[in-house]
Amino acid sequence: HWLERQGRPIGDPLEQGAAALLTEVLSIARSLRAELGRPPQPREIAERGALSIEAVQRALWFARVLQR
Repeated sequence: HWLERQGRPIGDPLEQGAAALLTEVLSIARSLRAELGRPPQPREIAERGALSIEAVQRALWFARVLQR
C-alpha cells in the first residue's frame, strides 16, 4: 500500500479498538467544533483527547471512507 511505503502504518479498519477510537475522535471533534465555531484541526483533537496525531488522522481517514 502506498501509505505504508511512505512509512505510514495502516491498520485493519476492523481491528479491535478501531471503532472505539473512531467514536472517541468524532465525539471530541464535535465538542471542539461547538466550542470553537469551526472544524477543529487534527492537532487540536489529539491534544484534547491525549491521542497521537497519527491515531487522530487515521480515525478521520476512516470516517471519510465510511461516508462514501
